[in-house]
Amino acid sequence: TGRPEKLTLKYNSTGANSDYQPESKASCRAALYPTNALVTVEGTTFDLADGDVFTITPEYGSFSAYTDFEFSGASDSNCFIHTSCSVPIVPGDQIGPFEVVGDEDCSPEPRNRCIYATVGTDDDGETTISVDFDYANLDENRIWAENCDARDVNCPGFDLTPKPSDWIGFYPCEEKDTSPLNFQVEPTFWAYTCYERSCFRDDPSTATSVGTAPFSDKTIPAFARQGIYKTIAQAEAMGGGCYIVLLNQITGYSAAPYYNICMGNEIMLPDKSGR
Repeated sequence: TGRPEKLTLKYNSTGANSDYQPESKASCRAALYPTNALVTVEGTTFDLADGDVFTITPEYGSFSAYTDFEFSGASDSNCFIHTSCSVPIVPGDQIGPFEVVGDEDCSPEPRNRCIYATVGTDDDGETTISVDFDYANLDENRIWAENCDARDVNCPGFDLTPKPSDWIGFYPCEEKDTSPLNFQVEPTFWAYTCYERSCFRDDPSTATSVGTAPFSDKTIPAFARQGIYKTIAQAEAMGGGCYIVLLNQITGYSAAPYYNICMGNEIMLPDKSGR
């Protein structure tokens, strides 16, 4: 992930909670802010009223992970937002009194992985996740979870040949750091690489090794979002937050964890717990 070179915001004295930056990442929240405010950020003071648009440039060449906003004469309104692109800065999203107008030059994570997820919305405003994957000729030296059980003589080194039973799963980001092994739980939601159905028993020659899986609650197969699994909307209602996408085999030494083919990027799901 990178950081924006500048950030354009619009001031709104009626604050709102961000759909993408939780309270742990942004203390600018839904509240009433001064109608007219002198706000100092990155060494520059802005004279702001409702609807004013202003552009912030970093004082020392680059934004830090958190950017502070100081309100002159109204210190109770002081707050910060996250300005590392590891947490989305999304045009149209309002973070406290600041609506994001532009996140210029917010460099995306390099797409050098065999699986990569991108969050979007459909015409009904529901979250979608487009997952691109390509592991037709995957090298052993790939980005993966490296979560082999010490007793497992087949890991690392298990066969990476694409299979119809390979699947895409989304896990809370904290599962990446559990011990003794990471990703020792079932995914929050998932689907086979063929996506729209169960292809577990298909002919091996039909494996989908390159493709795009259009994850949404309208299209995820029922078996992949029921029982112990959740819908995207349910994950958002529980607070959303950071998720990571994995491409897994259906087997493992003592699954879970499953044999991980490769580990993708992190995404942020909106926090819709208050809706």
